[in-house]
Amino acid sequence: MAFLLCSIGLSSRGESKPYKGAEYRTIQSFHFGRFEVRWKSAPGSGLLSSFFTFHDSFNPIAEWNEIDFENLGRYSNQTQYNVITPGQVQHVRADTLPFNPHQAFHEYAIEWTPDYVAWFVDGYETHRQTGPHIQQLIHGQKNMMNIWISDNTSWVGPFNPAILPVYAYYDWVKYYSYTPETSSHFTLQWVDSLEAWDASRWQKASHTWNGNLVDFTPENVVFRDGYLILCLTLPGALGYNGGPVIDQDVDPPYMVWARSYPDKLFLFFSEPVDSVSAQNLNNYILPGFSVTGAKLLNDGRTVRLTVPGIDLNLTLNLLAKDIADLASPPNVMSLSSIKVIPPLPVP
Repeated sequence: MAFLLCSIGLSSRGESKPYKGAEYRTIQSFHFGRFEVRWKSAPGSGLLSSFFTFHDSFNPIAEWNEIDFENLGRYSNQTQYNVITPGQVQHVRADTLPFNPHQAFHEYAIEWTPDYVAWFVDGYETHRQTGPHIQQLIHGQKNMMNIWISDNTSWVGPFNPAILPVYAYYDWVKYYSYTPETSSHFTLQWVDSLEAWDASRWQKASHTWNGNLVDFTPENVVFRDGYLILCLTLPGALGYNGGPVIDQDVDPPYMVWARSYPDKLFLFFSEPVDSVSAQNLNNYILPGFSVTGAKLLNDGRTVRLTVPGIDLNLTLNLLAKDIADLASPPNVMSLSSIKVIPPLPVP
């Protein structure tokens, strides 16, 4: 939700705004946990769509607690992480993504514990915050999703109403409670496939705030083809007026991490990859060393490369190309590089 540097004043739908947006929020508040979503965000300058947690309070500035994933429509390769604490203090981090979040569905997750908040993209941790501000997250928070237009053009860019209608798509949401006594530290509590409105779990919002150019209206929370669609529209054109929801993998796999060990290197991809291309030695280059073996492991995402005599003390960059995913037709990775991380020293 991140009302970034905006003044706050929640109001009813009676204060008419020039555009209509949507917000979907849990009835229950949660204290710690892991929140996951599969989501395709909305494109367009001036707007954003989101997945976040927020403490719904009558004293929002003094009690502000919020954790955000925000995808600004102006950027084709970026997401923003944020923790907002009392006094509306921002802890923002913008991160470059190796894909366009508005073109295809990807998985996002937030972990919130007493000691840290971490963000995950496609199953891999991309950012973590620790420190005193995390201990200020003392209130229960609702899980929310929304689409809106900010009047802060330096943040979201200028808005052109000619692009309307615009939509954000959500496939499913999962919630895990925080269970530090277990090995995984989180326990799955529920999964919502978002095929229909579960009124026992979710509310369709009907409010706005200063700095937001839209009213949230329940008519713009739509379920179609097994997906939740949050709509951004003109006042006279509410609801979803698009075609069938397109859920197609259009992104090639990308390298998430590479770690070296004596005589071998492990490479982890963003998604399951084709075994033939993943095990083709011609698709890997490690300058100064020979790659003599490549084995795709059982998870379908990790490749073990045999590299005799690899020097764990050097800063190395691995190059890979022509690795295909399992889509039909397959998406093929172009030549890319990644820094090789050596193993941690033995204490």
